Amino acid sequence: MKLLARLRTHCVATAVCGAALASTVSPAAAADSVDWRAYAPVLWNIVDQGTCQDSVGVAAAATMEARDQMWMGREARYVYVPAGKPTPFPRDAEAAGAPACTQLAAQASDQVFPYRRWNRVTGNEDAVLAALRRYGPLLTTIGVSHSFKAYTGGIYDSPFCPKYGRRQAVVIVGYGEENGRPYYIVKNSWGKNWGEGGYARIAYGRDVCGIGEDVRALA
Repeated sequence: MKLLARLRTHCVATAVCGAALASTVSPAAAADSVDWRAYAPVLWNIVDQGTCQDSVGVAAAATMEARDQMWMGREARYVYVPAGKPTPFPRDAEAAGAPACTQLAAQASDQVFPYRRWNRVTGNEDAVLAALRRYGPLLTTIGVSHSFKAYTGGIYDSPFCPKYGRRQAVVIVGYGEENGRPYYIVKNSWGKNWGEGGYARIAYGRDVCGIGEDVRALA
């Protein structure tokens, strides 16, 4: 654990550094499927953002929670990154300061928010999958359609889900296949009653909802 702490403290945002950390915590990195919930049970904590319109603050907090548990062995509950704290995507300051969002922030057990550097994952969805295996859970945004809001389970593969326009920040936590169909495992913040216990499986390889358009990994 002390070694991981030193790596976490002294690492710079390079692929070499990221590979060293990931190899320490990921014996399944080369497997066909990966599910980081097995290494970071904190990912099973599903937030319901309610009327808080700042999904970036929620998803960024979830990514940091998983990072802490996987690499540092500590379970921190950030819940929501409040206005004024760094996140990889621009945020609406008015939305982030709304009462519903500040109420989420008040639920946090830890408000240190130690991570400030996020790397953009460039390339196609193969690059996204490689980054998922190397760095752990990834932060991204997806287009929102009526069918996605009504999603109750299965592999989501709607051609009508927009790649642009209104975006929802989510966390990619894994990858798998079902009957030969590959998919991402995605953590949302619409409560446990949405989707598959708060999660969705989104088809891999077709950039459904623009899931691979702007992906970020914690350095």
